[in-house]
Amino acid sequence: MDSIVPNQEYLLQGSVMDSAVEVLLHRLRGLCDNVDSGPETFHDHEMCFSIRVSSLTPVQPVLLRVRRAVDYQEMPWQLRYIGQPEV
Repeated sequence: MDSIVPNQEYLLQGSVMDSAVEVLLHRLRGLCDNVDSGPETFHDHEMCFSIRVSSLTPVQPVLLRVRRAVDYQEMPWQLRYIGQPEV
């Protein structure tokens, strides 16, 4: 039986001081599978949408993120729903 490892995504936002860049890259290499191949370059475009159900009710807006690869135009767009699943 094959063991399937689930995909995981990490989001890092913020600034890194120039003096700490090498330390950060070293730690990220330790977390990644492709340590020997070097960093992979990519150019993505992401759009974030907040859809309100009604301005009269105190319901949380629906948050969506749409992402596409700019350097690989033939790749499909990715749509992510951010929130709680409906019951």
